[in-house]
Amino acid sequence: MDFIANACTATKRGGVQGALGQVLALAAGVAGASTEAGAAEGAEWSFVYQGDLVSSWSDVVDGRARALDSAHITLDLDLERLAGWRGFSVHADVNPSSGAAPTDDALTMQGVDNIEVGRQRTRLYEFWSEFAGPKGRASIRLGLQELNAEFYATDSSSLLINPSFGPGPEIAATGSNGPSTYPSTALALRARFALTEAVEVLAGVFNAKAGSPGDPGGVDTSFDEGVLEIGQIAWRGKTSMYAGAWGYSRKQDDIRDADLTGDPVKRRSYGGYAAVEHAFWTDEDAVRRPTLFLRAGVSEGDTTSIKAGIQTGILIDRPLAAREDSAFSFGLAHAHTTRKQQANDRDASIDTARGETVLEVAYSDRLTPWLTVQPDLQIAFDPGADRARDTAFTAAVRLTIEPWARR
Repeated sequence: MDFIANACTATKRGGVQGALGQVLALAAGVAGASTEAGAAEGAEWSFVYQGDLVSSWSDVVDGRARALDSAHITLDLDLERLAGWRGFSVHADVNPSSGAAPTDDALTMQGVDNIEVGRQRTRLYEFWSEFAGPKGRASIRLGLQELNAEFYATDSSSLLINPSFGPGPEIAATGSNGPSTYPSTALALRARFALTEAVEVLAGVFNAKAGSPGDPGGVDTSFDEGVLEIGQIAWRGKTSMYAGAWGYSRKQDDIRDADLTGDPVKRRSYGGYAAVEHAFWTDEDAVRRPTLFLRAGVSEGDTTSIKAGIQTGILIDRPLAAREDSAFSFGLAHAHTTRKQQANDRDASIDTARGETVLEVAYSDRLTPWLTVQPDLQIAFDPGADRARDTAFTAAVRLTIEPWARR
């Protein structure tokens, strides 16, 4: 765990960084007292490593193999149990990442791997404090937060590794540095209120410029680019549904229209999304437990290249009766480009399509208490929204290692 100590040293500079050093120092002390994950009173920690080997075949690449990896070292502190601060908790997540960029080979619009990063480095991915009211029906969370951890998230699409099965492509392509999602988060304030046991409302205000400690420039505290506002209402049960809307407080550059000086016209950037998941049965002892999902999102079509995204598929828990921790998933993701992006493509002599469609099939199995192996296949039609491109194929194997997992 030398890299944890190095992360602490690098972040002891006051403010958020100094607080993180104290949190991780406490984690190190707790870890020294126990060898079991999460075994300390009021503190839980985990280490999860994912390593991917990815290879693509198309008219622009022929089976070149790429390796990339990502790890999450997390610590959760219950400050009520540790310090008597009723309702308060702290969460920290350090994310070292390295490796290649397989999307550069496949040249797809939606990407191919959800742990791919533009810059290989160690980041403070999340660091937030939360106050929960009586009975946990309401809470407020402040700090560096992953938007997709709670907003626009469907559990039944989580096995698939194409990035479009995380936040939809129509919102993922917004902002000067992307919204507050992997690999760079942003300062945010999130409020949650449970109307009933099944219905909850979420509202969040995220810095429009994402940046974490470890990124060039670190955390943006100026808010010069404004904020991303997002709200969601969800109903959870055997059939779960949610709907949300988002928008930027400051106008964004139009991707095509320019003013008389040649500068991009400024436009409002906003959109909405909705999803439904249906579990056919929930008996924990059942074999082949399927859950269907359907998600869709739209943007205004002026400030981003993607007008709409739609994803659908199925997750089957324990498809093999003899393999208790096996899972199978099939997904279909379509990103529909905006008319302005299509016009830009035609200006660049691209035989533009209206979008790109990706089909993905994945199987996951826990071979040991600490090792999960997942082979994965993706097929991209009209990759890059270019009709002249051949269909692209991407094969991957993901290894997930949880050395202190308890099963």
